[in-house]
Parts: sequence; C-alpha cells; structure tokens
Amino acid sequence: IWQEVLGIHNIGITDDFFRIGGDSILAIKVAHRINKVLKYDMNVADIFRYKTIKKIGSSNELSSKILKSYSLDYNINRNNIIFIHPAVGGSEVYQNLAEMLIDYYNCIGIDNHNLNNTKTINSLNKISQLYISTYEERYKLNGITLLGWSSGGLIALEMATILEKRGYSDINVILLDTVITDEKMSVFKQKQKNKDKIINYLKEINIKNPKSVADAEDQIAKSKISSDLIHTNITLFKAIERDENLEANKSLSKYVQTLKYNNIDSITNNYIKVIDLECNHMNIIETKKLPIAEYIIKNNQVVKKTQEFKSK
Repeated sequence: IWQEVLGIHNIGITDDFFRIGGDSILAIKVAHRINKVLKYDMNVADIFRYKTIKKIGSSNELSSKILKSYSLDYNINRNNIIFIHPAVGGSEVYQNLAEMLIDYYNCIGIDNHNLNNTKTINSLNKISQLYISTYEERYKLNGITLLGWSSGGLIALEMATILEKRGYSDINVILLDTVITDEKMSVFKQKQKNKDKIINYLKEINIKNPKSVADAEDQIAKSKISSDLIHTNITLFKAIERDENLEANKSLSKYVQTLKYNNIDSITNNYIKVIDLECNHMNIIETKKLPIAEYIIKNNQVVKKTQEFKSK
C-alpha cells in the first residue's frame, strides 16, 4: 500500500513515511487504503505519530476514531491541552507543535468526526457536545486548555461555553487565527466559489460523502457561539500578513486585517490577550510553532507557580 501511494518500489519497515516523500494528503490515502484492504482500525493521525510500518504494526494503542494522544506517555501531574481539528482537516496538523509541548502538557487531539464517519454533523453545538463527551470517557476535565486553529477555534469556544454552563471556570482557550464571522464577512464569503475545490480535495483523499462533509464543515464555520463567555481566559494568535489563498477576495482579506480581536470580543467582555504574528492564516502553525509553544510553556509554568503558592 505504501509503495502504491508513494510510487516507490523499495520501502523498508523502518523507513519514515515523511522522509521518503509522504505528506498529509498521502497519509490520509494510506490510512484509508489500510482500513479498506486490511480491515484495520487506523486513523491518519497514527501515520503522523508512528511514521514507520514497524511501529504501526507493533503498536497496541492505535487512535480511536476521534480521540488521540500525541505521546504514549501520560503524566497525571501535568495538565492536559486539547487540540481541536480545523475545518476539513484532522488533528494531525498539530503534531509538530504538540511534540514541542509534551514535556509540559499531556497533549490530546480531537480528530474530525465528519472526516471519519458517514453520518456528518453540521451543528457547532452538537459536535462540541460530542467531543466533550468523548473526551470525558477517558480523561478528567480539570485545568482545561483548549487549542484550535481556524474553525477549530470556534469549536474550542463552543466547548468552553458548554463547560461554563456546567460550572467550570478554570478554562483557557488558545486560538490560532480564529475569526468569528459577522454579517459583513458573510457577504464577502458568498462571493467566493471554493466549495468545488474542497469537494475535489475530499474526493482526492477518498472521502465517501464529499459534498455532505463540505456542507457540514461550511455550516460549522459559519455558526454562532451559543452564549457569551464569562470566566474563560482567551489568547488569540493573530496572523497579520495577507493570505494569498484569499487573493480571490481581497476585500475579505483586507477586512479581516482591520479586526484587532477577529470578532472574538463579540462573545466575551473579558480581556483577550492578542499576539500578532508575522505570518498568514494558512502557514501559522508551520512557521510560528516555536513562539506559540514558547508562550504556552511559559504560561503553564506561571500556572504551576501559582498553584504551588496557593498550596503552601
């Protein structure tokens, strides 16, 4: 299967998938082929985590359909940080960032339900409820940090509103260039014709119901947060460079750059920490994972010192 997908005849069981020509799209193809041909329960995140045929074949802990850990070592003395997938993508996009944090946090990924199931969910609230309940099946909800890039940030914010209603107040949300859509942006987006590109991409990675998935992901991205946040601490990493992928709609790109808080201030009266990064929306994780990780680690150390002081 690896030979066919990568177009390479000689592959060893210890060869690193990404060092012999693999990328995220090919990893998705490999995972789908393995599941279909071998009746194997594999998630694309397993390709990113194990990287070689030997490690995949010898692993006793493959990812669930939604929940995955970026590291096999779980430390009960560390807080968990939950990475929520972006639109039309999986939690594997955070792999390199998570590897920078695993000495400080238990890094847990929430994978995309709509990419892994034939029955899609187009409700932001329902998919957030599902992710919380799935997470609670394995982990406790305390010292909660939610991280999401783009639409993953919207899900993180909705998860925070659900948790606040349940009485949680120790919630931190880290947003990687997440934008809440307003009426003006809705008009801009109506002029864009990228749905066909998304559907073609989903077909390319062998998703069985590409139109349904594209529609569901689009609906989630346009959804409103169900209620305002009161206790949640929010940090926004904002990409300040123009995104070439939005050049087809320069008005939208220009408008987003004028929003200091990316409209996040519309759902909370709390102070929002904004960190401007010289990158664009699409390359924020790839090019700025180091300063993002450094900020999260520093923030984690401050929390630990505060907890130690209180205990003393």
